Parts: sequence; C-alpha cells; structure tokens
Amino acid sequence: MAGRASRMVQKHVWLVLLAVLVVSATVLREALLPFVAGAAVAYVLNPLVIRLEQLGVSRLGAALGIFTVIGVIMVGLVVGAGPVVVEELSYLVERAPSYFRQLQALTTADQDRPWLARVIGDGLGQAEQAFSEFSSAAVSSVESFLGSAWSGGEELISALSVLIVVPIVAAYFIKDWDRITTFLDRCVPDAHKETVHTLAREINDKISGFMVGQATLCLVLAAFYAIALSLIGLNHGLIVGIGTGLLSFVPYLGFLTGLVVATLIGLAQYWPDWPLVLQIPVIFLVGQTIADYVLSPYLLGRRVELGPVWVMFSLFAFGKLFGLFGLVVAVPLAAAIGVIFRFLTKMYLEDPEAAGLTSAPAPGTENGTGGGAGTGGLTL
Repeated sequence: MAGRASRMVQKHVWLVLLAVLVVSATVLREALLPFVAGAAVAYVLNPLVIRLEQLGVSRLGAALGIFTVIGVIMVGLVVGAGPVVVEELSYLVERAPSYFRQLQALTTADQDRPWLARVIGDGLGQAEQAFSEFSSAAVSSVESFLGSAWSGGEELISALSVLIVVPIVAAYFIKDWDRITTFLDRCVPDAHKETVHTLAREINDKISGFMVGQATLCLVLAAFYAIALSLIGLNHGLIVGIGTGLLSFVPYLGFLTGLVVATLIGLAQYWPDWPLVLQIPVIFLVGQTIADYVLSPYLLGRRVELGPVWVMFSLFAFGKLFGLFGLVVAVPLAAAIGVIFRFLTKMYLEDPEAAGLTSAPAPGTENGTGGGAGTGGLTL
C-alpha cells in the first residue's frame, strides 16, 4: 500500500508540474519565442556540429562557422532573389483589383454557362474583401514597422532582439548541449532511465525525420510550381509557385491555396481559352501526385508516423492557443504526444495494472481467496 501511495503522490506531483509548465508557457509565450526558436535551431544543427567536432573543430567554433555560412547564404538570397520576389508580389497586389473585376464581369456576361456564376461568383465578393483586408493589414504592418524603425520604436527593438537573441541562444545551446543532456539524464530516476531513453530516441527520430523531410518537400514543390507556372506564362507564376511550396509545410494547405489562386488568375488572364486554363489544375495535380507517391514515401517514410490530419490539427490547435510560439512548437509536441500515447497504449494492453490505469486487488484476493467471496479478483 505504501508503494502504491508513493506512486500516486509522484503522479500528482508530475501533473502539478505539467500544469505549471503549461500556464507559464501560455503567459510568457511571447518572451519565450526567441529562446524556443534558439533551442530549435540548436537541435537542428547539432548533428552537423557533431560531425564537425569529429573532424577536430570545437563545438563553439563549429556553431559560429555554421551560422556564418547560413548568414552568407541568406544575404545572397535576399540580395539576389529578394528584389524579384518583392517586385512580383507588389505587381500581384497592384493587379488584384482588376483581376476581381474581370472575373466578376466574366460570371455575369457568360449566359451560356450559368454554373460558372454559381461556382465562382458566389465566393468572389468574399474573396475580394478578404484579399483587400489582408493587403491593408500587411501594408499597415509594414508602415508601422518602418515608422517604428525610423523612430527607434519597440517594433524595431523586438525584431532586432529576435534576430540577435536567437543565434546567441542557439550558440550557447550547441556549446553546452552535452552538459544539458547529461543534466536532464541525471534528473531521471534510474528505474526509468531505459524507458525514457527509448522514448527520447523515438521522439528524436520522429521530429528530425519529419522536419528535414517536410522542409525538403516544401523546397522541391516550391521550385516545381514556380518553374511550371512560369513556363506556361501565368501572371505571378513565380510568387504563386513559391508560396504554394512554402505553405505545403501544412499538408494540402499549399496545394488548395495555390490551386485556387492560380486558377482565378488563369481565368482572368486566359478566358475564354479553356485549354490554357486547364493547364493550371493539371500542374497542381501532377505536383500533388509527385508529393504523395514519390517525395513523401522517400523523404518521410513510415518511420515518421505523423499523419497529415494530426499535423494540421496540431498546427491549428497550438497556433490558436499560443500564437506564433505555438506554431514553432506544434510539430515537435505533436510527435512527442504521439510517441507517448502509443507507449501508454501498448503498456496498458500488456499490463493494465502496471500502467496505473486499474486498481490493485485487495490483499488476500490474488488467488481467489479473501474478501468473503471465494471468487477470482476482478480489477476495476
């Protein structure tokens, strides 16, 4: 009885600590974002640091070298591709009202195809309003940031703090990675070390496999859609293709968003030349087929075990609860929750009492005696 009472106390202590952790993360989510992002960067770069360390480079030197290379690449991308992307995006925002007017005229003028008005016309006004609100909000945010930057306001300080703090935090995490993992390992009771190590390895495999695979998938799809849409001459094909690929981190969100946007632009540009319009859904179907049957099995495989529905739910749920901080931690937490849930389910099916989900039999009833009943013990 004493042992069982002790286990119950431990469970309650862990539940209280978990509740305190969740509440603290909710309250401090904005302040925690740079530190969580820094830890995530350190986690992603740690395997590369280990390889460099094996070549004789110190951990801190490896971290600084990696950040230098990443910084040079990012500056090169911003300088090289940034102006093209910004110009294309500005052109899209500028032309959007005329596209909506063309589509509205198309749905009212084509009397031979009344279904066109039902398919496109009903949601066209809402789409135009949503795009207008989004554009206004984006422009307002940029103007606010630039005004704050000019006057040295809090937006500039916040942005600079993130850009400065994240690499610093990541460098310190990388430098002290072994010390941190050793400390966490010492916090685990010896009786549970093997189980915790097994779960940690499985969680690590799931997270690293998904993040690397999904990021590669997004880059490949962004290149495919940008090139394919540009080759058929679609207006803004470059920016639509890149956006589709990046949004593909959330399963099917990029495909659906890109298909709708590209098709609407194609209708306004190519109508009434249907063969040219039909090229667009064909490109997206080919891209999604390649993603589902070629890239995903190769890049993700079955070992990841993070289904599209579970990923979408985790991103929406954690994003709703914790904002940008929630989006950063959504996939790692989803992977960890999935591994732990499968472990608890397996443990319960093998031994419900060991899982702590049934009550132990009363003393003297293990062999069907005691309790005055003389029957086998039935646990609840």
